[in-house]
Amino acid sequence: MTLTGRLVNDTKTYRAERGQGEMASARQCSWKDHPNLSEEEALKHVYALMENPLADLKWEFLKPKDKVPDNCRRLIFDNARLMQLFYMEGDGFTLSNDMEIKEHVKKILFQPVA
Repeated sequence: MTLTGRLVNDTKTYRAERGQGEMASARQCSWKDHPNLSEEEALKHVYALMENPLADLKWEFLKPKDKVPDNCRRLIFDNARLMQLFYMEGDGFTLSNDMEIKEHVKKILFQPVA
């Protein structure tokens, strides 16, 4: 969960962080490892790195019961989904429209699932 959260954060915040002097990001690392990649190709590489951990997380959530309680598995899975939601368009905490995030949180907390 933390790997996918870190990577999705880096894909959406690297420009703003670079402007603030922050240079450590997954995108920067992919450029360092593959200097000939364009910006778009570097981002695609980072997104590809997220695919396996997300698939593993889904399997852990959906696999037959094991010793980990369902509540714990759901919490981890939902936190990963929340990270994907918050960083869908940008940095869900500082760069996005605050009202959009607030509306999502209100829906999650107060609207019943149909």
